[in-house]
Amino acid sequence: FKRQRTYSPMGMTAGVGTDALNSHNGHTAPDNKRVVLVCPKCRGESKIRAPRSKKEKHRHRLAIESSKAAGLPEPPPPPPRCQPCKTCSGTGLCSYDDPLSTPTLPLIESDIEVAIIGGGIGGFALALALQHRRIPCTVYERDSSFDERSQGYGLTMQQGAKALKALGFHLVPSSRDGESGEDVGRFGIHSKRHVVHTSDGTVVGEWGMKVWGRPDTKADQASRQNAHVPRQELRRMLMEKIQPGTIQWGHALVHYQDSKDGLQLKFQKRDGESSEGSVIEKTATVLIGADGIRSAVRRQKIGDEESPLSYLGCIVILGISTSPVSNLTDGETVFQTADGTTRLYAMPFSSVGEETATASLGGKNVTTKEEPYESNGGETMWQLSFPMKEEDAIKLSQLGSSALKSEALARCGSWHHPIPTLLKMTPETLISGYPVYDRELLSPDLLRSGTQSELRSDSKKDDTSERDSSVTLIGDAAHPMSPFKGQGANQALLDAVGLARVLYKAFSLPAGKKGKEINVQNSTRAERIQNSLLAYEKDMLERSATKVEASARAAKFLHSDIAITKGNFPRGTAAANEELSSEAAP
Repeated sequence: FKRQRTYSPMGMTAGVGTDALNSHNGHTAPDNKRVVLVCPKCRGESKIRAPRSKKEKHRHRLAIESSKAAGLPEPPPPPPRCQPCKTCSGTGLCSYDDPLSTPTLPLIESDIEVAIIGGGIGGFALALALQHRRIPCTVYERDSSFDERSQGYGLTMQQGAKALKALGFHLVPSSRDGESGEDVGRFGIHSKRHVVHTSDGTVVGEWGMKVWGRPDTKADQASRQNAHVPRQELRRMLMEKIQPGTIQWGHALVHYQDSKDGLQLKFQKRDGESSEGSVIEKTATVLIGADGIRSAVRRQKIGDEESPLSYLGCIVILGISTSPVSNLTDGETVFQTADGTTRLYAMPFSSVGEETATASLGGKNVTTKEEPYESNGGETMWQLSFPMKEEDAIKLSQLGSSALKSEALARCGSWHHPIPTLLKMTPETLISGYPVYDRELLSPDLLRSGTQSELRSDSKKDDTSERDSSVTLIGDAAHPMSPFKGQGANQALLDAVGLARVLYKAFSLPAGKKGKEINVQNSTRAERIQNSLLAYEKDMLERSATKVEASARAAKFLHSDIAITKGNFPRGTAAANEELSSEAAP
């Protein structure tokens, strides 16, 4: 994928304690080097404690007086409230033109090294967040280069938009340029219309800014739109912000050993194009598994028996095509069509003039083996899914892109325009498919301690209190889910930011008198790591649990008549309404 022009790094004009990172709407010149670090006020948390209001103080004072008069113990003060940090406008980051002008931040303990296994979106996001906090880290990726696997389908940024701000990107569409009428500083493609059809094209649901008819000043607010971003482009954007030498390509994790001296990591290093290579060893203070649904870190820490892959009863076929001529592929519309069993979902992938996946196809006259087609320009990503037995889904996915395209046309070739054209226009090289799996949610104890078989090398067999205390998981390695709620990448980004924040607290040296850093802690490093990972895992599991469960439910109701329920609302709402009706029935 080529670099797109639809995003803007944050922090163009921020100074010490002044402007926020997202205060600028332009683009950064390639030679414009700025230092991005955590905010000195909120220490990267994005929030600070809000002072108690006069009303709160008055109410607490009255409560104390009332308790004293009744002979009761003095009531505790009201719980603290938080408010967005004004120094960084709630992003947790500030940018500086001059490296010498950066503020004094807490020192980081020496001899720290965070090893991140996996160079996907979650792994790169974590590396960037640690870089902002000056915590040394290395990403170990089994692929020999960035482009070995395209990872090229589209993402819809939802909660992940907040995490991207905390990573130094700005997702909020700015005001329109008065002369050109073009959006300045936008990130991705923002859809304004969502349409649901039956297979013959009958509209059963429609919503969005274009439907509601709100004025442009509101329609351009990111909080009211979804940003659609190519996965590989977002991955590239993250990678290009990471310091050179941080990513080690061609490193496949073989084994790790947790001992009193830290983590000993063993990798199979690929030499050139050969899959065989030398075995090398590395050390780390903390190990993070960001290596996907079949995570090697998870396999050793927890094992597949404790939380095996769970087949969700359907297969997904994905494709990217030049957008055919239709008002449903205008670059601002998301549409889905279903027949009660099979479902096709399509969303904008790239804008006109920003085509990346199908760039080799040329201009608007797209020619296939069947016939030439006219295109709107830009690209559309489609996702076709339908129920299938697991063994059949595995076999179909292994047959390759030609068989997958034939299956898609057999199922949807007679559906309404532009679906047949969209499928026919899609090059086989841009089609893939896979059976859909997730895993049972992990318990906090299992994630923290691992299985009984995984003990520290220097521990007795019955001593599990410190086992794997410095190993954790993020993204699909921790909570794989179906793609039907579009939450996988969003949750991985939130995981990365949350984990970086707790590690910053664990590795920061406390300040002594007059703000000088002192190398004194009330607990050992191992205890601080354990406590920080406990805090991260508790938040991550609670946050992601509802997403995993909702994604599994969506795998069922999107392939039923609920998907074509009449109503101008998302299909998840239709499923919830159906459930309430069933419960209310006698």
